[in-house]
Amino acid sequence: MNETEQQRLKQAIQQKRELAAKALLIDRDTQRAQAHLAWIETAQRLLPAERPGVWRKLGPVLVIAGLCLILAALAASLHPSSNPVRLEVEAESIGFRLTKPWTWELAVPVTRIAAQEITSVSTSQYGDRKAQQIRVKASSASLEKLVISAGAVLELETTPEGWRLFLSQGSINGEIIVSKGSLQVDGGADEALQSKPGEPQEILRFSGKRTIQDAVPLRLDIAGKPANGKLAELAVTDLRFNRQLGTGTGQWISTLISAKGKFQHQADAFELAEGDELQWVDAQSQRFSLLREGGHIKVLFHGTVGRLSGGPQGYVEDLTPTWLDVFTHHKTILGLWAAVAFLWPLAIWFKSL
Repeated sequence: MNETEQQRLKQAIQQKRELAAKALLIDRDTQRAQAHLAWIETAQRLLPAERPGVWRKLGPVLVIAGLCLILAALAASLHPSSNPVRLEVEAESIGFRLTKPWTWELAVPVTRIAAQEITSVSTSQYGDRKAQQIRVKASSASLEKLVISAGAVLELETTPEGWRLFLSQGSINGEIIVSKGSLQVDGGADEALQSKPGEPQEILRFSGKRTIQDAVPLRLDIAGKPANGKLAELAVTDLRFNRQLGTGTGQWISTLISAKGKFQHQADAFELAEGDELQWVDAQSQRFSLLREGGHIKVLFHGTVGRLSGGPQGYVEDLTPTWLDVFTHHKTILGLWAAVAFLWPLAIWFKSL
């Protein structure tokens, strides 16, 4: 049967279908409709079997390939909500929020402590009193204790003499032991602080509290030796390495000197240079240490972040690993992908048998 005869037979089959439909729907003649259908069945046996088109064969493969491409694109653009990271940063200042109380009991030798915007001061010689500013000078003294509340928002920076702390939210309590020195309250006259032989040393206590509504933060300057060394092991969040250019200006500059780090689910480490931006989202520390080295603050951070971005100002890029990085870096998942890549052509070969 040539192609012309096949075409005529197909046209006749279509006409028979129309006649069968008319006999069934209009004439209500089921016998005539069955006769037309029987003729159609016989005629279709005479036609050669149609080969499935190329697109019909490739259809399932293209659908699966398209879905894989969509999943790969999503995995390359979406990020996990929590990303383990190790980071070592050197900076001139650091800001953060405490997630747990910070109690510092190291008996650090000091020569001078100045506090502004505090609420009270107490000594055994002069009793308790309210105060906004105190200034302690001593030839022999030590900062015995510093307690800062959970949820406190702090900024730390180094000075040539030691540390400077700003508290914009939370409470702070300090305790200083003085053998010989002086105390100045709210700019008044110096008051002698001196322990006598055989008597306990003079203990000076101060405290302060700041709320988010307060415009001016509490400021604490600590000068003394040793200038270098470990400051504390803290639990923090909301980290930042920048400083505002004047109160209320809204302009910030980076205080970063250097930074290097590595995500657990990423093969390559990253580094940042002096003046680069370092931006965190949802940072939660598991281990967080502050040290003073060479007049700068060194930060060791082990924990998780939601997102981490860094780079020169105007060219900040997202450093956080994507889900594709997690899948390709995880050995178990990589093994599963290798197994699928091996079994997929094998399954197609068996299907063709």
